[in-house]
Amino acid sequence: MNTFRGTRWGWRCALLFVLVGLGSPTLLRAVMGRRDVSQRPRLASVSAPAAGVQQPTPPDLVTSTAPAAKWEVASVQVQRASGRELTLCHAQGQSYPSPTWIGHRPASPVVVKRGDRLQAELCLIPKDPAISDNVQVLGWSARLGFLGPVVPRRTGSFWVARGLTAARPVQNRAGMYDPLTLQWWISVDQGKTWSSLTTTTIPVYILMNEPEPSAVLVDTLVDLTCRAGTNAVDRRGLLMGLWPRFASLQVSRLDGRKLCYYGNWSTEAVSTADLLAAGDGQCDAWVNLLRDMLAIHGVAGGVEPVRILPPSTSDCRTNRLLLGAWQRDADGPGRASPLPFLNIARNPIGDHGQYHWAYTELKPTGNLPGQGGTTPPREFHYHMLLNIDGTLYDPSYGRTYNSLEQFENQMVFGYAMWMPGKFDEANMNLDLDGDGDKTDAQVPVNCFALGPRDTVRAEARMVMAAR
Repeated sequence: MNTFRGTRWGWRCALLFVLVGLGSPTLLRAVMGRRDVSQRPRLASVSAPAAGVQQPTPPDLVTSTAPAAKWEVASVQVQRASGRELTLCHAQGQSYPSPTWIGHRPASPVVVKRGDRLQAELCLIPKDPAISDNVQVLGWSARLGFLGPVVPRRTGSFWVARGLTAARPVQNRAGMYDPLTLQWWISVDQGKTWSSLTTTTIPVYILMNEPEPSAVLVDTLVDLTCRAGTNAVDRRGLLMGLWPRFASLQVSRLDGRKLCYYGNWSTEAVSTADLLAAGDGQCDAWVNLLRDMLAIHGVAGGVEPVRILPPSTSDCRTNRLLLGAWQRDADGPGRASPLPFLNIARNPIGDHGQYHWAYTELKPTGNLPGQGGTTPPREFHYHMLLNIDGTLYDPSYGRTYNSLEQFENQMVFGYAMWMPGKFDEANMNLDLDGDGDKTDAQVPVNCFALGPRDTVRAEARMVMAAR
């Protein structure tokens, strides 16, 4: 039993008994505060039940089974009680359907910020036209306590219960209720007895902070970050939960499809939307994906995309980075030049993890997997990283670096100059188009002059430029 301590509650309780006897709800509200306690059951602290355990009856609720059969719940709308509406959308841009719950389809997820309160609206259909006006509606969640009660209002052939606000806020950390179970009750005798209407289960995503104004709440991004970033209250905690997904090279869409980095070497996806749609993308797309994930949770400051460019000097112009390990091939002797090796690739240069070489003096070796476990190309015009508070994140390969020098030492073998051209096979004594002969003229090919890092002047090393 609850006990009241101190003179402040002591005199209020004494006066409360007098006012109840006098039947004065106005004075009662004046003494107890603005909340109308005569219209709200007493709240109790109840822990969330374990999965699979039947939901408990709300505490201190006198239940009855008789009147509920006269009502049907048409829909339930759940949203945050204050602040701008956070609308979840599919990767294609369509918003999830509203209201949150209708019996014939799965419930639409709800997005809130940590510490928010939920508010619900129920639309009821009376099955008995002779329903009295002594109706109240009440919600209950083991996590959030009571929602309401409120008195529904007639709206045409429906009764609508608005403003069912939860007694307790959602957890004060990022995460997800998967799902949040809400029991709905109705009283036809002004709250003396209550009958169960229905039980709804609704997924609730809890963001760490208010999203950036430009952030798009795409379901895959919200789901992945709220699950991986469970319990995060700051950017460090969010990254600690999220980054292992990237480091494992196992980032997937909500439908389970694995997202890839250059799974198809001809991919043109450079935005988050393109990456999610195609399931494959370039380094730009992966940097944008990570940045957009952080923006959903309000993380924007100290996050800067960085473009890594090959060097270019008066005596050595390059336009390609060579990533990973490369080794000398027996085909060629090399030359006395900052870029001493020559490779010739057919058209296309390569696809699905394999170069189409016609001639090589230097070739990639070893394994450098990208997101999705792919075998990406090993030469690029540039590479994108994301600078977060001074650490360089490489979401394409699931790696991090403390500096540009560390990235160069660990990832960059050297540089190359790409020179597309047309050559006669007879003059080159090579089958340049792969058709089995060496007689074709003016065959379009891709020539590369390549060299390791130490053949290029030290002061002409890579350029790091904010995009």
